[in-house]
Amino acid sequence: MADQEHELWVDRNLQYSLEKFHEEMATKIIWGPSQTLAAWVLDIDSVDVVSKHGESVNASSGRRCVSDVTTGEGSGIHGNGGGRASNAAPENVEGTATDEDKVYKAIGFKVVDERAEEAAREAMPIPTMTFEMQKDMGESAILVDDNVLEEPMLAVRQHAIVKEFKLATAHSDTQRFRGHCGSLGCPWIIRARTQHDGSVRVQINEGIHNCASRARVLRKMASQSWVAERVIPLLKKKLSMGPKVVQEELQDKYKIEIPYQTVAYGRQRVANKLFGKWDDSFDWLYRFKAEVEMRSLGSILEIDTEIVDDKVHFKRFFCCFKATIDGFRNGCRPYISIDSIALNGLWNGHLPVAQALDGHNWMYPLAFGFFDSETKENWTWFMEQLSKSIGPMENLDVYTDACKGLEAAVAKVFSNSEQGECFRHLMENMKKYYLGDVYAKNMWPVARAYTPHKFKYFFDKVVDASPDVLNWLKEHHNLLWARSKFTTEIKCDYINNNLVESWNAWIKEHKDLHVHCLADAITEKTLTLFAKKRKIANAPSIGILPAVIHQLNAGSRGLGHLKVTKGHLEEAEVTEIYKDKEVRR
Repeated sequence: MADQEHELWVDRNLQYSLEKFHEEMATKIIWGPSQTLAAWVLDIDSVDVVSKHGESVNASSGRRCVSDVTTGEGSGIHGNGGGRASNAAPENVEGTATDEDKVYKAIGFKVVDERAEEAAREAMPIPTMTFEMQKDMGESAILVDDNVLEEPMLAVRQHAIVKEFKLATAHSDTQRFRGHCGSLGCPWIIRARTQHDGSVRVQINEGIHNCASRARVLRKMASQSWVAERVIPLLKKKLSMGPKVVQEELQDKYKIEIPYQTVAYGRQRVANKLFGKWDDSFDWLYRFKAEVEMRSLGSILEIDTEIVDDKVHFKRFFCCFKATIDGFRNGCRPYISIDSIALNGLWNGHLPVAQALDGHNWMYPLAFGFFDSETKENWTWFMEQLSKSIGPMENLDVYTDACKGLEAAVAKVFSNSEQGECFRHLMENMKKYYLGDVYAKNMWPVARAYTPHKFKYFFDKVVDASPDVLNWLKEHHNLLWARSKFTTEIKCDYINNNLVESWNAWIKEHKDLHVHCLADAITEKTLTLFAKKRKIANAPSIGILPAVIHQLNAGSRGLGHLKVTKGHLEEAEVTEIYKDKEVRR
């Protein structure tokens, strides 16, 4: 294949996106079998492009992007030009959730997966029907599933709702149904009878309705059973869809008014049909435990019960997979973030989680569980199972929001570990007792300071304003919350316990599921996450890890308050200027 040269012009006045750039590059360039495109950053001023084998990484002008492609092994994409990098302010880079998705897309894996899925769909053609057959099906009688005896009535209700008339019942039993239009003087009637083979025969009088539409009349036709049948495809598509959204969807589609309570009970019927009853869900955790222990030897799963009125009741659950244990001990920072999330289902329990950070500073799910409330007893049991799972570690930092039960449990189980607390929670408590700009203006720099002398510089201002702050912090917040106090072996400078927020966003669509379905959903998401991590790790190296490039791009933005004065080829003075005109070097 001959060398190619292309010119790509970008109008700054248009909203030019990364997807648009990728599409134009994919269509205008004849790609070889061993080549693909991955774009890291695209803004007004800069574009970074790498080849599949990673031999070249260049920045090109935002106004003009010139690229050439060569073929064969070691081929690459080359650009020329210059630009600046910018991104969100790095103040809160910590707590990043699943950056794997961004890097996975940037490398080009997502595009490859989508093309593979499209090719797979094309390889399995769907049989088509003739126009005559479709017409016959559209004009046929009401479709009825004979698995449930009340189906004939449901089918008739559906027909009445779609055709916008009021249905009245003349006779109904398990074998026969006879109904008519509820409007006075309308001749329309319908009959249904169960056959000997279990099927249902429906006969409709084809008389035309001469009555007015009843589309917006609040009626009893939309029963719980009817709602349940209509909700099934909605919940299969989106499990987190609540009764209010379901009500809006059905009313918008069928142009009728349905009471909220009817929708709520109908949705609950569907949930029981799809996932089973809540009481059975806790029993299914034993099956989940047995399956995981059989498929993943070395995983730690524990179920604790209690006896109430001579009956065995579920109390708490813990799960830590063998793969997450090995990954944490061999490839993650010795840092664990602990917190819990309130569940949204019929069981008002909590989901305790233990999160870690991998080498990319990405969220690493370590362990999770279920218990009814955040008590010292429950937290101690959870921490004991976690300690048993990860084993003894020489250096370990356990970070929490310092709630009483959790703080005591960590101190008891991980007594030899460094224990930190979320600074954001500390500041929320501090605002209740100490008001004024001096605290907000200096406490955050105190926490973020890396050196003891800078810590002292800002903290002295706080103590000068209120000397009793020292006693208050010792009494209520005596854990580690400042970077200058952290052990350097931990290799983590997070001062906020934001990992749980990342976890919450990661599983928010599943928090109302039955507990055994939630455990299975977390397992599936963990499996998918690890597959992406593995694929990114095995991607061809381009000299700098893709995740590092991503972090450098993010960290290079929001630096407008810094002034750099060069004094040497490898040395410079950085001046930090704040709104109050105070200069720090």
